[in-house]
Amino acid sequence: MCTWFYAEKATLSPIITKAQQLPLTDTIMNTMARSAAMSGNIRPTDMAAVFAPNKQGNIAVFPMIWGFTVDASPKPLINCRIETADRKPVWKDSWFRRRCVIPASWYYEWGIPPSEVGYHNA
Repeated sequence: MCTWFYAEKATLSPIITKAQQLPLTDTIMNTMARSAAMSGNIRPTDMAAVFAPNKQGNIAVFPMIWGFTVDASPKPLINCRIETADRKPVWKDSWFRRRCVIPASWYYEWGIPPSEVGYHNA
């Protein structure tokens, strides 16, 4: 489950609803066969609601596909290190020019994913 995060619908509902109502959401659903749920467990290649600059440079809500892809790899890349992101060729341009904020209730790695009613231990 590395790189997964959880978007709790009750908490993030205003953001998720706004992203779901955008025409871009329909385009992503139709061309990439992705669900527009944007809540619950979000894993790489799922659609998620994010904050990013619009064409005027103002922060706005958008639907985006969670993950970082490059032409050289069929799978999303993971584990960018903040210490070197501004220098590594694969991350450098995006580090300076394509940032966004991903609202999440929590993130987690390996193990049983948390649920809306509490945590479960294996």
